[in-house]
Amino acid sequence: MYSLICDKDDADHAHIQSAATQGAEALGYVLSGVLVVSFGWLPGVAAVIAVIIAKRAGKAGYETFCETWKEQL
Repeated sequence: MYSLICDKDDADHAHIQSAATQGAEALGYVLSGVLVVSFGWLPGVAAVIAVIIAKRAGKAGYETFCETWKEQL
């Protein structure tokens, strides 16, 4: 299971990471709505900022997850 999700040499690794990235983008769209409603930001600006934040957080979380899992093996 570890090799499927975290091993970069696995053939399906790119598909798993792509799915995680798409989830981060969806989170970014939700976050952009929150930024518009809560802070009154322009929708275009809020969408860009939210997607950047979500992608960086998602990538960092994915890498940290794999590092922690590898330590536990």
